[in-house]
This record gives sequence, structure tokens and C-alpha cells, in this order.
Amino acid sequence: MKKLITLSMIVCIALASVKLCYAQSDAQTKPPNDSITTSDPLEKFLNDNPKAVEVRILSEGTNAYLCANDTALFVRLSVGNPMIFMRMLMQGMKINIDPTGLNKKKYAVLFPSAHEVEEYMGDKSNSNGRPDIGPLVMAMNSVGASYDVNTKDGRRYKIPSLIELDTENECLHFYALVPKKELLEDKKLATDWSLGIYIESPIGVLEGPVGGGQMEPQRPPMPMQGGRADTSAHHESFNVEKFMRKKIDSWAKFSIDEVNSINF
Repeated sequence: MKKLITLSMIVCIALASVKLCYAQSDAQTKPPNDSITTSDPLEKFLNDNPKAVEVRILSEGTNAYLCANDTALFVRLSVGNPMIFMRMLMQGMKINIDPTGLNKKKYAVLFPSAHEVEEYMGDKSNSNGRPDIGPLVMAMNSVGASYDVNTKDGRRYKIPSLIELDTENECLHFYALVPKKELLEDKKLATDWSLGIYIESPIGVLEGPVGGGQMEPQRPPMPMQGGRADTSAHHESFNVEKFMRKKIDSWAKFSIDEVNSINF
């Protein structure tokens, strides 16, 4: 199922809040020297490319939004289920992109795990003394996502990225701006590409943010439609707890021609 959505206003608000967080943060949450220190490339890209194609990638409130220009592919992953997005934050996540459409893990965006960013975190509690994932999200934005190109001369480097906690819609958004150069040079380039989410099997029980505590009960997660919750695609039969005990390796197809042309 694919839909079109305007993203620029949402991302501009998110970027403004991230910049404000950086300005107010203490030394523990400042980015390391070799990380991305600004999300301005994301903001500029979306000002020029405000529309995106929506692709369902998981059956329960997780959708990808894609658009592209000549040099970069923009990916926004929106996750409405708090159990799933907490697992993504705690364990880290790979967003795989396969230009051959064969679901191969050759090109991957790597978001760090909570363990990898813990040294950059400040206070882990909110004003009420309850566990708060805000500092964790902020630390992850300080470190940023990496792009892993698994070729013979394999390389990994930082790319513009952002994680946004959307309290209004009770969901989490992952943003990444992926260079297209290596993707377009693949020898088996296809017109239908694959997008995948990969998370290893959980080692232990995920109980909530770093520092202990559990997420408070939330309303049933629902897919996003135009920035609002959409009840039409909610599936009561989906067993989230069973799903959480397994390795996540989910894929969806999309037309790169449609993604390339949506803003032209």
C-alpha cells in the first residue's frame, strides 16, 4: 500500500526541536568529534523535495516514506508501536536498501543501540522522576547513523540522520539521507528496489529506557496517514509480544522511478 505525504513541515519542526535540545544540553550529550553535528542537509533536502511515497513495511503501524533526487535517497521510517520502537532504540537497527530488489543486505543504514550511546546521555528521568527516552534519543542524534556499503572495498561513513520522538502521535520517526552513487552502480540494478528492517533476536527482556523502568501503556498503535493516526489498517490479530521475541527481518518493494519522480 503506497500513499503520498508532505514531509517538509514535519521535519523542519523536528529539526528545530533537535537544535534547541543541543543548545540546552550538557557536556555529556555533546556529539563526539567525528559525528554529524547538524541535520541541515535533511532540512535542505526536504525543502526542495516535500513529497514522499509511503510504503508499508510491517503490518502494525510501521511505514516508510521515500523520495529522491539525482544524488540521494531520503528514508523516513515511522513506528507507532512503543514496544517495537523501544526495541529499535535498545538494540539498534539496520535499514537495508537493495537496488536489485532481491532483499540482499548489501547497503545498510545503521542506527546505534542504547549501549553504544550511553556515554553521551545526561539525566535519564523526566521532571516527574520517571524514566525518559528523550535523553536516549538525543544521544543517538549526537552520534548519528552510519551507512555501510558491503562491497569488496567495503566502507562505512556517517550520513545525515535524525530520530524524532513524536509525542503528539505517539510514534517514533527515523530519518536518513542515503547517497545514491553506490546504489546506482550495482551491476544488477532493477526498477523495483527493496527496503528492509533488520534487528537481531533480543538477548534479554526489553523493559524500557536505559536506566530501568517500563514504558507506560499506550493506545493500540496505528499506521500514519498524512501525519495522523489511521484506524483503517489496524489488525487486531497481530501478536506484538510474540513478534518481539523474534529476529526482525522485514522487506517491502518500491518503484525507484516513482520515488525519483514524485517531486517533479
